[in-house]
Amino acid sequence: MLNPTKWKYATLSSLTEVGSSKRIFEKEYVSEGVPFYRTKEIVELARGETVSKNLFISNERFEEIKKQFGVPHKNDLMISAVGTIGVIWVVDSENPFYFKDGNLLRVNSSRNFNSMFMKYLLEILIKYHKRTMSAGSAYAALTIKELSNLNVIMPPIDLQIEFSEFKEQVDKSRLAGEFYEFLMPSCFKMI
Repeated sequence: MLNPTKWKYATLSSLTEVGSSKRIFEKEYVSEGVPFYRTKEIVELARGETVSKNLFISNERFEEIKKQFGVPHKNDLMISAVGTIGVIWVVDSENPFYFKDGNLLRVNSSRNFNSMFMKYLLEILIKYHKRTMSAGSAYAALTIKELSNLNVIMPPIDLQIEFSEFKEQVDKSRLAGEFYEFLMPSCFKMI
């Protein structure tokens, strides 16, 4: 039995907003201002590294985007979606930044789930998704639609928090990963 606890499943899009960013052109880069992250920088941040190349957009452009479309916030999930697929950074500060459209996806934080729990779960589901992508495809990508349609298991929030704390303490563990490996096929169902 894949779900002996009878926890509910939900599509990610029914729990929160999944999207990308508004296009920023290279000509909009400035020498200082609000950090602008591409996949490379998100991967570095996800690994706990310092950003190796600093790109910026102007404060004015950032405020314009923020007012019209919204910007990432603490506890949002930033996910690499093209090339390097499935590296996830949980935004860990209130410091403003913006990100490259198409190459990165954003999952807004929500009261419906613990962000660290969702990070661990999505890492497993995206790993499974990558295995199911058509072999030999010239262009591998994770789309907003695919991510939105992921079926995720939803244990009670207190268990999500407990699991996240456990996983943080145990190494980035085989044990914690194996817990969700057996659920993977039933969790990943594209609609």
